[in-house]
Amino acid sequence: MAQEFTVDYRSNEELDSLVAFNLAFEGSGSALVMISTLIGYSQGVMAGLVLVAVGVLFLISHLGNRLRCWRVLIGLKKSWISRGALFAGGLILFGALSLLPFVSEFGFIIRTGTVLFAFLTIVYSGFFLSSMTPIPFWNTPLTPVLFLLHSGTTGLSILIFMLILSAGELPVNSMIGWVALLAGTALVFTVIHVMVMSTSTNAARESVRLLLKDGLRFSFLGGAIIAGLIVPLAVSLYLYLDTSLPTQSLIPILAVTVVFRGIGDYAFRSSVLNAGVYEMMI
Repeated sequence: MAQEFTVDYRSNEELDSLVAFNLAFEGSGSALVMISTLIGYSQGVMAGLVLVAVGVLFLISHLGNRLRCWRVLIGLKKSWISRGALFAGGLILFGALSLLPFVSEFGFIIRTGTVLFAFLTIVYSGFFLSSMTPIPFWNTPLTPVLFLLHSGTTGLSILIFMLILSAGELPVNSMIGWVALLAGTALVFTVIHVMVMSTSTNAARESVRLLLKDGLRFSFLGGAIIAGLIVPLAVSLYLYLDTSLPTQSLIPILAVTVVFRGIGDYAFRSSVLNAGVYEMMI
């Protein structure tokens, strides 16, 4: 008599909310450091480094004990988590050095290192998830792109708010246009990703069902899409097209935008992590 198997779906249980916070803080902080370094805004570099450090603390809390923390540092050849720890450590080191006045003679090298490690810290989490072949919703080249777009949108939103508060003379209006472009592109690529996965494997379709129809619907649609992308996109487009608003009027509007981006950034990463399912034969 032929043995019958039933397909069941198991959700990711290793990457919890602490990891989602880690990825959100590290991603947005790294983007803030990278852009601030490119435009020479030291306050933005400092703020970004603080966010990255907070993200590292969330990762340490997730790992749970000192032994596991040390093991993270010795698995560079096989583990994306280990590489991520190296990238974040390099970013904090080079970023801190870039703020010191007595290293100006090595300024170009240090700034280059800061930008490089910031970029690597942003994208490593996407490559980490896309390397997980049993989970098709993660195992796609779009995953690193999505993480880069979401981090860039949040980091740039924070930078613009800081510049407005400090009455900076940098081209804030053009930066607001870039927020609209990044948010719009992130929205388009997120929709494409969901549409592709909805016609992919059974496990990928189950991930889409979780995001759109089941327990993650509020987090994904309400948090990641509406709060995190549509609202910042609409606000940034309005501010970009209407340049008549006084600076004092921009402060509360941009503050709300930053808050919505922060909520959306976490909601996106949390939804993606919780939607990661794989097939089990039972």
